Amino acid sequence: MLSQKKSHLLTVAAALMLVAGILGCNNAGAIVSSEDALFTDTVELNDLQLAREIRLALAEDATLAGLNIAVLAQYGDVVLTGFVNNQYQRDRALHIALAIEGVESVSNKLTIKSPY
Repeated sequence: MLSQKKSHLLTVAAALMLVAGILGCNNAGAIVSSEDALFTDTVELNDLQLAREIRLALAEDATLAGLNIAVLAQYGDVVLTGFVNNQYQRDRALHIALAIEGVESVSNKLTIKSPY
């Protein structure tokens, strides 16, 4: 009789853990609709295109050409990282990024190289 109770309790516990796991995954966003996936893919593509446009604009600028400036974009928010030679170049990169259509904000994390 005791063994049968233990078996029943283990079955109930396993079922509860399974249900909790399924509900937890659903709430965590593990299950997404095709519309959500399409939106996410579109946003990622737009972000990639935005970052590419900014990189091209930076490369075409005479004062920034040849500098290794990384551009990351997410939902129109842009982060610039890398090294520049002076404050003018740092400000110029910010100005160029802000001028690109679709940019919502720019976090300028460019570092001015030390002359030493």
